[in-house]
Amino acid sequence: MKKYFILILVLLNSISSKLQAQANYVDTLKKFIDTSSNYTEVTHKCMDIAEELYHTDSKQAVLYLEKGLSRAKAKNDYSNIGRYYLIKSQNTSAIDGENKDQLKILQADSSISFYTKAINKEKNKTERQKQILNRASAYSAKADGLMVANEYEQAIEMYLKAMDEYDKTNLPEKYHGMAVITGNIASIYNQLGDYHKTLEYDQRGVSLLKQSKTTDIKNEQRDLLGLYCFLADDCNVLDSIELAKRYLDTALVLATKLNEDVKWIDYYPRKALNLSKHNQTLEALQHYQEGLKYAVKCNRALKIFSIKRNIGLVLVQMGRLSEGRTYIEQTQKLADSLKIKNVDLYRSFMLLEEKSGNYKKAFEYSELLRKATDSLKKKEMETKVTRFEKQYASEKKDHQIKLQASEIKNKRTWNYFLAIGIASLALLSFVGYRNYRNKQKVQQLKITELETEKQLAATEAVLKGEEQERTRLAKDLHDGLGGMLSGIKYSFNNMKENLILTPDTAQAFSRSMDMLDNSIQEMRRVAHNMMPEPLLRYGLHKTLQDYVTDVNKNGVTKIVYQGLNIETLQLDNSTAVTIYRIVQELINNTLKHAAAKNMLVQLLASPNGLVLNVEDDGKGFDTKIIELTNGGIGWKNIKSRVDLLKGTLKVESSIGSGTQVNIELTV
Repeated sequence: MKKYFILILVLLNSISSKLQAQANYVDTLKKFIDTSSNYTEVTHKCMDIAEELYHTDSKQAVLYLEKGLSRAKAKNDYSNIGRYYLIKSQNTSAIDGENKDQLKILQADSSISFYTKAINKEKNKTERQKQILNRASAYSAKADGLMVANEYEQAIEMYLKAMDEYDKTNLPEKYHGMAVITGNIASIYNQLGDYHKTLEYDQRGVSLLKQSKTTDIKNEQRDLLGLYCFLADDCNVLDSIELAKRYLDTALVLATKLNEDVKWIDYYPRKALNLSKHNQTLEALQHYQEGLKYAVKCNRALKIFSIKRNIGLVLVQMGRLSEGRTYIEQTQKLADSLKIKNVDLYRSFMLLEEKSGNYKKAFEYSELLRKATDSLKKKEMETKVTRFEKQYASEKKDHQIKLQASEIKNKRTWNYFLAIGIASLALLSFVGYRNYRNKQKVQQLKITELETEKQLAATEAVLKGEEQERTRLAKDLHDGLGGMLSGIKYSFNNMKENLILTPDTAQAFSRSMDMLDNSIQEMRRVAHNMMPEPLLRYGLHKTLQDYVTDVNKNGVTKIVYQGLNIETLQLDNSTAVTIYRIVQELINNTLKHAAAKNMLVQLLASPNGLVLNVEDDGKGFDTKIIELTNGGIGWKNIKSRVDLLKGTLKVESSIGSGTQVNIELTV
């Protein structure tokens, strides 16, 4: 109790100091407004006050925002008019009433329009770039509104436009906006259930945000706090609970610095989830209750909904079923009043009824959950977000190719007029022409390199799509078919208890149950093979060891795996999956075609990258077949993955002498 009392005193002191600091900052701005005669700066400071107060006093914020708008309109200050609508769009959550998403979109459209006028009006290059940066923020705000309205395809188009705008500038502030977009793409992957991609994009967002040099430190800290909370979510879902704890420790430092009620709503529920992962249910319950207190204080209905649901689940986990039911039923009433459908609510009721022994109701909720998580909608969203990645990469490369082509054209024209002007100097003209031809070749080489990069980007998108489809199918097998088979087994066990069986029929029944168990195990093996989750948990080395151990169980070919200096090798998820698929394909080729008795798989980490060596004592083949036909689908998949990692592939084989494959990768 004493420790908690001291903690409360520290928090109260921190809150008081933070509120005082904000009050001092706002007072300084107000004094500047009262004393300055610089019309444009005063207008700008009015907007600054409004943006600051929206997090603590939205009514005062609106007053200063409207004051800034009236001054901006009086001077046709398009930039500050655009900022007015951008601030309104970014803070629609502070406004009461319906159709907030449509209001957010309309305000963002107005902001885009006025920032475009400011760009066209501005002649100073640096100021023009700042206005382009502002317009990019407006496109991003519109995309956010479309996301809330579930208009995912239009939202992705707006994110593309925002990214194009950011690419037009070299100002360091652009990284903040790009980080926000990256975080939103992570949220799309989260809805798809692809938590590895969610984690990857949230990590990209933190990296981009740290490159930003914005003057709005508080806003940057808010975004960083949000990203660290999302990273903790990702890690908790993936059972990387220690990494989640480290992210939460960083988030706590930022939340204490900001000390805004709405940010404690972000922190406490994540910390509670992490504590529950450590089986510290009582502490988790206390943190959820703290988060609920701030959610009620800030009148955040959706947060109240999710936190109460989680409190109910923790109480159920603790065996306090009656209290847990009260919270979960309150959550149902909230969902009805908010007119939302939440699949997690079905899962909550399913677990509650299962713990209470109401298996019939638990099964009914499991059916509702299965129908609500239909993969068709997820597949449609997955296609759209993959299109975003592919289109953005392609458009960026096309833009670079056009710039290179334009440079070549300009140099041709310049050299043509230069030749006419110095026609009398034949020798110099000849030298100039020769230099021109050399430069043209260099430019052509650059264009070829860019086209190659574009092709690799397309290949990467295809391989990513393939991995996503594997993941989707694996989840459908595991969650759909696996659940059905387990249900059948459960039903058969219940039937067995109520049937009178002869010895023969009992033996046949037992054989059938054994076959059903084998089917479930085989289905799980296929699902885990398609979606190698151990890569994230244990790394490439351990995953390959386990895979080779499983393959050796067939007893046909003895496979020896050796990993040298790779236990501590740090690889990103995409690279690890690609190398795993290469090894998997090479082993499958040997098992299918080589008729080998022994096989050796070696993976060596060197200062220059990774070396993969695979040998077998099988019947071998003529390597000219690969050179002439480019091999079958398996070899094409291996080659495309090696090219993606910018590696080299060498195959040595002859009929009757086995096969040796050597791959060198730069990672």
